[in-house]
Amino acid sequence: MEMEVSTVRCFSLSGMYLPREGHLATGHFIADGLKGRPVTMKACDPVSRSYMYADDLVYWLMCLLGAASPACPGGGGPPGAA
Repeated sequence: MEMEVSTVRCFSLSGMYLPREGHLATGHFIADGLKGRPVTMKACDPVSRSYMYADDLVYWLMCLLGAASPACPGGGGPPGAA
């Protein structure tokens, strides 16, 4: 049986079930904000991050599902995402 498959790589997600403890920076940002602590990023160079909320991920995956083909893998997200 042959099957056509398209792939989308999902990363840098955020949402209400994201763990507040652990290795994910977004969880630490949210935990700090909820506890009234300053939100800080520790880096040697200037850093820019782009995160997508899980509900938006579902929207973009549905858009890609309707438009993607095996010959043209897709990437999704709002315009200007890093």
